[in-house]
Amino acid sequence: MKFKILAVSVFSILAGCQAIPKDDVPNTIIINPQNAQTIELLVPKSSEIKQINGTSVNLTYGSLTSRNKYNEVWGHEVADSGQSMTVAKIKGANRKIGKVIYSINKEVLEEQDNLKVELTPLRIDRKIPFDLMQWSYDPGEFSQTEMAKVLKNPSFKITFEVNNDFSVDSTVSNFKRLGQPVQQYNPPVKEVGGNISKQYFQLQGQKVNYIVGIEVFPYRDGSKAVIDSWINPIELDNGVITLKPVIDELKTIVNNIISN
Repeated sequence: MKFKILAVSVFSILAGCQAIPKDDVPNTIIINPQNAQTIELLVPKSSEIKQINGTSVNLTYGSLTSRNKYNEVWGHEVADSGQSMTVAKIKGANRKIGKVIYSINKEVLEEQDNLKVELTPLRIDRKIPFDLMQWSYDPGEFSQTEMAKVLKNPSFKITFEVNNDFSVDSTVSNFKRLGQPVQQYNPPVKEVGGNISKQYFQLQGQKVNYIVGIEVFPYRDGSKAVIDSWINPIELDNGVITLKPVIDELKTIVNNIISN
């Protein structure tokens, strides 16, 4: 009797193993347009913004994943391919990564002062490796609310110039006095032909702090400061994501420092 029970148990295990597909099996959900949450992002028409090329806007999100010493990875991945995007929630280790992926329609509309980027989710693909450890590759629920939170926070690089009547040394001294040097970014200062090499400072805004790189050159009877910074948009009360208030605040802070 014990032999028969053992034989049945072994057969059941083998049958269960055979039921597990060898290939990854994606599940797809088409999102009803009436239930899709469209995200609107306003980007000023400006040559100062690196991600703008004519009427196209490249959305950059940087690294949104974490990895531990066991090579386990989790977080989000965003890819912008021009007229479409994907946003994935991921979990896994080594070469086995489970993903829940939103396919996003991306449309850029030209307005008088802005390029309006509209992002609308179209479908969800769930792709989880199938094996006995499937639970360790499953990212879990990925709601539209969580997806929208990721998409609402792209990064933009802005570069602008400020001409002034002060010397190079005076301009740099003002940043040292009113800003906070960011040591991990700052190389040894070198002065060549009156120019001072690029330095980085943290400047305090009302709600966020800005990390800015500055290069200062002699210019006419004063100097020219070239400023660059990575910035993120803010969400207004009407739900629109916009970059202009952030740019305006950063420029105001920089101008006040230089003229102080």
